Amino acid sequence: MDPPLPYIYGIKENANPPKWLVEHVDAVRAGQPKKWAPGETPWPQAPIGVNANKQPGSK
Repeated sequence: MDPPLPYIYGIKENANPPKWLVEHVDAVRAGQPKKWAPGETPWPQAPIGVNANKQPGSK
């Protein structure tokens, strides 16, 4: 995706997003973590091995 984090999904739509939207999205993104510990990501991890029921952090 170009840019990687668009304000609006769609090439034409993201070409000129409203100023209020840009300000709001930038404010939300400013409060989000920028770095993660090695092996961690901001999204759920894929199952490891053949038994997805016994993954770390699952109940």
